[in-house]
Amino acid sequence: MFEPAHFLISCPLPMLAREEDQQFTVAQEVAVDRMLLAGQLLQYAVSEDDGLWWAILTAQTEWHARQIAATLPWCSTEELQISELSFFASNETQGFSLN
Repeated sequence: MFEPAHFLISCPLPMLAREEDQQFTVAQEVAVDRMLLAGQLLQYAVSEDDGLWWAILTAQTEWHARQIAATLPWCSTEELQISELSFFASNETQGFSLN
């Protein structure tokens, strides 16, 4: 059994017609919220300026990370980039709080 690892996934934003844009965006938001609450995604970000979205997730293997990413509506599996992270720290993973 593999030890879970952290993966950075990045993918270009989809080019959409205006009428498709709203439904597709809402579907992405719903999927991301569900995955964040389930602990599949640890972080998620979008840059319209760069035309990319990113996420950090925990998965057993790169193949598993690819499967998780492919469930997101904005994921273009042909252009999906996945990098295993050697180190990942956040307030949640380190137990650090400013409160």
